[in-house]
Amino acid sequence: MNILLVDDDTAILKLIAKVIQNFGHNVVTAEDGQIGLEIFLKEPTFFHLIISDVMMPIIDGLELLRKVRQYSSEIPFIVTTGYNEIGIVIKALKQGATDFMSKPYSSKELSTALNKIESMLDTKSSIEKTLPFINTTFQTSMPSRTNLIPGLVGILKEVAKPYCQLYGINSADITTSLTEALTNAVVHGNLDIPSELKTISWESFQDMLEQRESMPEYVDRAVNVSFEVFNLNLETYDKEQNRTLLNVDNRTSPNVDNRTSPHVDNEKWDFKSGGKVMQMQWSIMDSGKGFDYNSLPDRLDPTKFLLSGRGMFLIRSFMDKVSWNSKGNAIQMVKYLKK
Repeated sequence: MNILLVDDDTAILKLIAKVIQNFGHNVVTAEDGQIGLEIFLKEPTFFHLIISDVMMPIIDGLELLRKVRQYSSEIPFIVTTGYNEIGIVIKALKQGATDFMSKPYSSKELSTALNKIESMLDTKSSIEKTLPFINTTFQTSMPSRTNLIPGLVGILKEVAKPYCQLYGINSADITTSLTEALTNAVVHGNLDIPSELKTISWESFQDMLEQRESMPEYVDRAVNVSFEVFNLNLETYDKEQNRTLLNVDNRTSPNVDNRTSPHVDNEKWDFKSGGKVMQMQWSIMDSGKGFDYNSLPDRLDPTKFLLSGRGMFLIRSFMDKVSWNSKGNAIQMVKYLKK
């Protein structure tokens, strides 16, 4: 491992660095938190672990931890403290420290801590190697309450997070698309509030939203959501003429009517013949009357989008493929995963 070791006691710094090197790891040392932060920021992805004393001048260990976490939420961070600093240890753990060691600690304690971190990193590596071969599915439903949307989006984001990290996909694009799609399903689908009302009177739109969310006949309508990751067999995909919602290897989305011939939008993926490509796929279906997707403005001309069309414009921009069932009450969004 590449380890950044930070301590203002130069004698301890040299001693611990030598012990770590004897364990077979690479060590970069810093004599205070400010220097440690500067070293880390030069190449944040280089280090596998940071070990830092807490009580230091200029920038102490807690401040270093806080600043590091602004750039990386995942790099393991071990704090070292005196025996009488348990309160600081608790604070450090709450701020995102991975582990702690009390000074003076033995080489065996240090070895145990390093082995634990190595095991964590090996697990992460194993997950990354396994993900491309794993089919993932997730299904849920929610009542039509707008205050539940952020929580569900957060859950769906966490489910997709390993794939986003492995394939370099901006999770913010996923979050925005899911938020807009779920909002459309709840507000315009199940609560049956016309999207045009926002452009006529925002106050009237808010009043109707508040009224419909208090009526069980609207709120109790469910929004069904599914998420799936699987390998797409390209030999079965006709990129020129296929206008059916994806049904690959006998897979059928539980929330979308695959018997229809829906609109497919934004097919900007350049497929190669043969082989396979992985895809993340979200399906969101409401219980409303649907809408005419053929009336959507040209995605390449955002000037045609009014306030009511902004969400759909974002979805169609961020996703690689967007499609609807014939009724227009179910949307399917696809993000292709490339190495």
